[in-house]
Amino acid sequence: GNTSSIELEDFSDNILFLGGGLTYYNVKFTGNNASNDRSNQIQGANTFNNLTFNISDRYGKKVTLYANQTVNGTFTSSGCVVYRLFITSDVIGTARTITAAAVSLSYTDFRDITGAGAAASFTGTSIGNIGGNSGITFTSPVTRY
Repeated sequence: GNTSSIELEDFSDNILFLGGGLTYYNVKFTGNNASNDRSNQIQGANTFNNLTFNISDRYGKKVTLYANQTVNGTFTSSGCVVYRLFITSDVIGTARTITAAAVSLSYTDFRDITGAGAAASFTGTSIGNIGGNSGITFTSPVTRY
């Protein structure tokens, strides 16, 4: 239990992580060869040592949180330049809290997420605000033509 790793590879189909409100060591969602609009869900108010979402190319992914999550180590969310990662609450207008000791964020959009813990305010590279967020410092928008 204190050194386990759970890796959900491919990140291609709808993945439902039924955490059951338990404690996990390292949990990692990875992959790059998937079709668009996949919804990956984490249910239960879980505790992780490290929690990682990492997509390397192609299509963005959606991660839906059904409860607050605690990360005692590092919360990592890494999308890519073209296809971003999207982390959201299961209910629009109802914020879910991610409490983390440290964060590593890039190319990720958030909706209805509260960043908390030693890492607050969450910062990173190219972080997008879709609304209803707090405790996250978003990248300033730029006009592109």
